[in-house]
Amino acid sequence: MKTIDLTFPIPNIDGVVETQIIPVKYEEVEDGEIVVKTKNEKMTLTLGHLLKHCLFQRDNSETEEEILSRLDLVDKIHNQESVELNDEEIAMLKKLVIKKYDIFYAGSVLRILNK
Repeated sequence: MKTIDLTFPIPNIDGVVETQIIPVKYEEVEDGEIVVKTKNEKMTLTLGHLLKHCLFQRDNSETEEEILSRLDLVDKIHNQESVELNDEEIAMLKKLVIKKYDIFYAGSVLRILNK
């Protein structure tokens, strides 16, 4: 088992950690009724975001077992700051990262997972 820091920021090739504004929905009670509102939050590109994103990608060749394994891993890392991963989970993530990302981001993630 290896502990992975999912909050680790991933810089671009110039060493700058990218941020983006994302809409976040939330519920608020107004006059006794629940109203869904949206607010904008700044999100930093982290290892956790990259890993979750590649877990959601499909090429329609996955077996039922592979899909369920990936969903289990999404559940395991979602909203966590760190996670304990076994060798099989790390191998799956490496394979998916290589398929999903360009050389720079894939290489950056692989360096972290290989430590």
